[in-house]
Amino acid sequence: DVRFTEYDNGGTRVLLFLRQHVGKMKNDAKTYHLDFGGEYDVYDATKDHAYLGRHAYLDLEIDHYAKCLVLLPAAIRSAKLTASSATRGGKVTLKLETRTVPESPKGLVDCWHVQVFGSDGIERRSHRCNVMSEGKGLALELPVALDAAKGTYRVVLTSAASGVRAETTAEVR
Repeated sequence: DVRFTEYDNGGTRVLLFLRQHVGKMKNDAKTYHLDFGGEYDVYDATKDHAYLGRHAYLDLEIDHYAKCLVLLPAAIRSAKLTASSATRGGKVTLKLETRTVPESPKGLVDCWHVQVFGSDGIERRSHRCNVMSEGKGLALELPVALDAAKGTYRVVLTSAASGVRAETTAEVR
C-alpha cells in the first residue's frame, strides 16, 4: 500500500514514500521495516533534515503524508565556506569544505542551495541556485554585476540532504 521511488547515484540515495489510502482518509500510521542493503547515514528530509543515525535497517512509520529519506555514505557534521573579494564586473570565488564522519566517504553527492544577500540585507534572487557537490566540497564562481552596490555581501549555502548551513561574507569594491 506504499508507492516508492528511489534515486541512486551509487553513493547518495533518495527514497520517497507515499501511502495509498482507500476509503476514508485517516492518519493511520503504519510501520515498515526497511533494509537499505548496506549502512548509511539517514536523514529525514520531510522533518527539517532530522538525522536518524547510521543504519543498515530501519523501522519507519509512514502516515498519509509523503516521506523523503536521504541516505548518505557519511554524516555531514559541519561545513565551512570561504569567499574572495571582487570588483564590480568581476567574480566572487566560493570554496565549501565539509566535515564528514567517516572522513573519506566514497560516492558522497549533495545538492547545496545558494543564497546571496546584498549589503542592504535583501536577497539577490538572481543568484539563487542549486549546485551539486561531489566528495567533501565544491568551488563556485558568482558573477558580480557592473552596477552592483559596493559593500559586504552575505552568502549562505544549505545542504539539501542534511540541512547543514555554511555562511560567509564577500566584499564588493
